[in-house]
Amino acid sequence: MLLLRAKILVIVFVVLTSAFAAVHWPLRRSWRVDFRRDATDSHAPLPSPAPIAVCLVGSARAFEATGPSLLRHILLPARPSHLLLPARPSHLFLHAPLDETAAKLSFLRNFVTSSSSSGSSSTGSSGSNSPSKESGREGEVGNSDVAARDWARLVQENAVASVRIFPNSDVDETKYPTGVMYTKDSPSGLQGLLQYFRLVEGCWDMIQSFEATSAREATSAAPSLRYPWIVRARLDSLWTAPAPIPPPPTLPLPLPLVAPAAAADSAAGLTDGSSKAVGGFAYTVPYGWDWWGLNDRFGAGGREASGVAMRRLRALHLLERNRMRDLNSERAFKAQLALGNVKVQRANVPFCVLSRRTYWDGCAPTVFSINSSVLLNGAKCRPCSRPCATGDKARALIAPLGPSDPNWPGPGVVEGEVGVCDAARGWEGGWEGEFDAVMGEEMAAGRRQVVLESMGSIEECVKAWDEFHALTVSWDAPSSRAVCVRARLGGSSWVGGGPRSDGRFATFISLLAASRWQGGCHARGSGCQQQPQAYEPGVTGG
Repeated sequence: MLLLRAKILVIVFVVLTSAFAAVHWPLRRSWRVDFRRDATDSHAPLPSPAPIAVCLVGSARAFEATGPSLLRHILLPARPSHLLLPARPSHLFLHAPLDETAAKLSFLRNFVTSSSSSGSSSTGSSGSNSPSKESGREGEVGNSDVAARDWARLVQENAVASVRIFPNSDVDETKYPTGVMYTKDSPSGLQGLLQYFRLVEGCWDMIQSFEATSAREATSAAPSLRYPWIVRARLDSLWTAPAPIPPPPTLPLPLPLVAPAAAADSAAGLTDGSSKAVGGFAYTVPYGWDWWGLNDRFGAGGREASGVAMRRLRALHLLERNRMRDLNSERAFKAQLALGNVKVQRANVPFCVLSRRTYWDGCAPTVFSINSSVLLNGAKCRPCSRPCATGDKARALIAPLGPSDPNWPGPGVVEGEVGVCDAARGWEGGWEGEFDAVMGEEMAAGRRQVVLESMGSIEECVKAWDEFHALTVSWDAPSSRAVCVRARLGGSSWVGGGPRSDGRFATFISLLAASRWQGGCHARGSGCQQQPQAYEPGVTGG
């Protein structure tokens, strides 16, 4: 009996040792070669992990409050790909409409300069972090040795990859099967849904266009770029911590990324245990706020799964062919992923969506205080120094809700400190003081910088946008001065202010910006005077 146990232990030891060696020995051997080689050794170093793409989409009306949190918790966190390899860098893709709030977005240039000051290999405001900007056509760069070295470095560092600020025109509703969508609960009706879908899908096409440019410029020193992991977030989302969703490891590790999907989703056929997820990784969405579908306020996943999830406009035709009707955005999103064979995983995500909308139900779990210490998973929120319900009273409002209720904010909310704002009222006067006290000095300083640069002097605003342009690899936006003038003459542009201006004067300013367009340019100058084109999905990618 003892002999049999000894044999079993030996067999188990041999199997475990072999498995460990199969995974770790190639990596260990490569590091040994790197450490011992001399200058004439031909062995190549370990390849750097591919960067991830971060899509930020939407209007910037809340950006003075949300921008610093997006910079800190979405763009800048280190994302290790393996314990022995460098962290994955992030590449920013920004897709936003040209309106009176767009001037605030120049704050995102701090993404590159902050990376440099914190030890990244990125450069500062000189703009030398991006590939050579010798061409005036979109997607083209110089073919010199300098450009090749820049492309090689781009893979290893944080970068503003692509920016597109486009004239905010209506989407042609005749091109899409409008009967698929239920629009009565949408604040802006069908047009609002289509414009949101255009923003999301447009960012996916920007990624494909950027990868195509990289493939054309590929050399032995700078291989083509292909993003294995894509994160999508809204510009009006306020983050209190990094998203707990790491990119896939460089080496295959048998570890789950996040919690599995809810049993109710599996029963509904959203997750099929017998089929492989698209791309080998599930698409991650927050818990709660499903509205009988899936929470679509944030998403992250592998390239193939993200391609299915972000094609919101093209999916309308697929939904119509499957005879689906009267879907809200969340239900359409769920059906879109299911028809695309994309598995879904859930995560508790530490963000909320800043909103100035008012609701008839007043003190109900509709709008939460930003002072809540729980993970709100994209719930609507605002600063309110006098919540209408806190503590036991707030928990009593939330406790009856469950996964089957469209107001369910996700698990764990009742265990933490939560405040409910009076949704029937607008924002409090002097909300900035409450915001700064809750979010801390770093976020408060960022908020003040956004206000100063976007609504200070014209010269300061133009300088900030010129720096943003210089740090961006692919640029498709109006002139800096047109954006800054639009911010001052287009109406209310602050998250706590009144309704946006859509009058004739704002339209005139938009036409002025279009006349000074620099779309599809990598450098300012006489070669950058192309007229803007209405975005059409599928033009730059499949």
